[in-house]
Amino acid sequence: SHHDDLRPFKISEWCNEWICTAGLNACEPLWKKEERASKERLTVKQTAVRDDHPTLRHHKMKIAFYKTDGGCDSEDIMLANEPRTIIEYDGSKDYCAILMNYQDEAFIKIILDERSREYFLENLSKVEEPLSRTMIWKSFFDSVCDAELNPNAFLDLASKSLEKESEVLILKLILDLTRSCIFDIGPWKNLNNSSRKIFKALKDRLVLNNLCKDGQLEFSDALFNFAVDYEDLRLLSDIYFKKEAEQQDLNVNLKNAFSKKTLGQGWRLCEKIFKNEGFSREEREKCFTEMCLKDKSDIQVRAVKKIEAIQAKSKQEREKLWRWYLD
Repeated sequence: SHHDDLRPFKISEWCNEWICTAGLNACEPLWKKEERASKERLTVKQTAVRDDHPTLRHHKMKIAFYKTDGGCDSEDIMLANEPRTIIEYDGSKDYCAILMNYQDEAFIKIILDERSREYFLENLSKVEEPLSRTMIWKSFFDSVCDAELNPNAFLDLASKSLEKESEVLILKLILDLTRSCIFDIGPWKNLNNSSRKIFKALKDRLVLNNLCKDGQLEFSDALFNFAVDYEDLRLLSDIYFKKEAEQQDLNVNLKNAFSKKTLGQGWRLCEKIFKNEGFSREEREKCFTEMCLKDKSDIQVRAVKKIEAIQAKSKQEREKLWRWYLD
């Protein structure tokens, strides 16, 4: 059984695998949910993430078997330094999904098999352990990068999770991965709709006012990252630049979430206003002038150059700004 494989091995063996060689491994479970005998077998497939570092290694880890309600059973296993390792498990318990490297004990990339991915996409909120949710999120993002998961499916889950997730660190992770998914990976033709979806999820959560203080700060700051559409930028402009007396129509909880406005937020907003054709020249100049009056730090110099770059029309202007940046 796999328990017998949890044997000690020579330190020289470990040294050759881990100290003398570079590279990262990945593991993926190959199994069939339909097989329900008390002694079933699954195969763990181990690969090298990069072809130029092909070493396969021993990996001691836990494997978790998830049930319909989101609970799980776990077992200690040892992956052999081979492409395939056979694991015995109890199929009669009708498990719905498998998570490799449960509790994150090993240094290895985890790949969710298709059945497990589908289960977690629908039931991630049922997974109680924050660490497991974190690992599953990272695996989802890897799947998007590896073209195994549609970015829209990732963004749909992100939008739902931003409404429910309570752990601030996981919220921050979701925001970071989602930003990369939209602006670095996802198709540009979907950028506006994707960013609007996330912006709305963030705004709605702030309106509900059910976040802790750190969560509020993360969400309010993230709004400036995901604002692309004119209406979203107009809302942020009203929150950031209008005086208190002029904000009568704004939601109270939303206003309170921005009790601490930063210069970085203001400049990010200013840059986006200059890029958006919905704002008039007068509106752009007004927010730019206000930011210059607010900010007397070194940040202003770089921010002003960015605004100049956005407005640059000739090749000579762009080259001049590029030389300034390089210097």
